[in-house]
Amino acid sequence: MPVDERTFAADAASWINTILHDRGDLPYEGASVEEHTPGARTRRDITLWRDRNRNQIALTGEVKVPGNIHGQTPYDYQGNRISNRDFR
Repeated sequence: MPVDERTFAADAASWINTILHDRGDLPYEGASVEEHTPGARTRRDITLWRDRNRNQIALTGEVKVPGNIHGQTPYDYQGNRISNRDFR
């Protein structure tokens, strides 16, 4: 079943929040999706918060899923053409 970017971003934020819950030693408060900056027209797909009460953002991300070629989804690690070498 094809997955859109918002669904995948929500799933990824959930995975991040589970990891942060299990790993209290990490310096992050949590992850959220579709956050707006006050006065801006854009949204951040995923926001990783260092301290949400102080509006301290550690990382933001834009989610793009692969095209739905032959039923590929972002959950299909075999079908994803991005590899670790692309990020070095």
